[in-house]
Amino acid sequence: MISIKKDLCTSCGLCAQICETRDIEMTDTGAFPLGIDCSECGHCVAICPTNAVELPGYDSREILPYSKDLFSIDPDRLLNFMKFRRSTRRFLPEKPEREKIETILEAGRFSPTACNYQRLRYVVVEKELKALRDRLWEGAAVYARGAADEYLLSRYREYKNSKGTQDALLYGCTHLIFIMAPDENDACIASSRMELMAHALGLGALYLGYCKLAVEASPGLQEYLGETEQSKTQVVLALGYPDVIWHRTVPRKPLQVEWK
Repeated sequence: MISIKKDLCTSCGLCAQICETRDIEMTDTGAFPLGIDCSECGHCVAICPTNAVELPGYDSREILPYSKDLFSIDPDRLLNFMKFRRSTRRFLPEKPEREKIETILEAGRFSPTACNYQRLRYVVVEKELKALRDRLWEGAAVYARGAADEYLLSRYREYKNSKGTQDALLYGCTHLIFIMAPDENDACIASSRMELMAHALGLGALYLGYCKLAVEASPGLQEYLGETEQSKTQVVLALGYPDVIWHRTVPRKPLQVEWK
């Protein structure tokens, strides 16, 4: 629930107008929070021209006043950045700095979630990655046998026969991030922003769909990740420094869109 500083409130009504849950009422003495259905989205904090609204329980030091120089991005440059990103399947053994991983996690933390529930959780695996890799492959094999996925089974046999040198599951990444949530939508939104942040930091990233299926097929992996009904593996990201240099963008199929 929000609080409003009466000495700063000018009764402009912007906070009440922007409140999606209608949890702010305008009175003779200014804006008044009802505290009935506040989602703590922060729209009222962001829109208030006098900084009269607070969100107790949140760190106010994270709030940044708008600055065009800090927050504006040229749209053509942004689109080109998104066009240039590539899925990485060749990684260097050098590990990214902890600060870069934390910045990627911040990109996920500030992504939108349904009703602002913010029920995302992250498990970052670095030190235990070597041991976990075998467990993920075993889970992937369980899934592949049940789904008759011969392609994945051939990859699994290749991995076993090469004693781990041929790894077409993790591709030599140095970090795995398991994005945990009750359902997939919020995790997918967060992972997209995290992947773009990884590329902005000079790292490579890869969505690992087979790793998610491996977790779903392995109760042991689910226990390792601390899964619950409200916190299940929805997306798995591989991260690391890329061992490849891209020189240009690539074309895509024509846009399919209907304007009505």
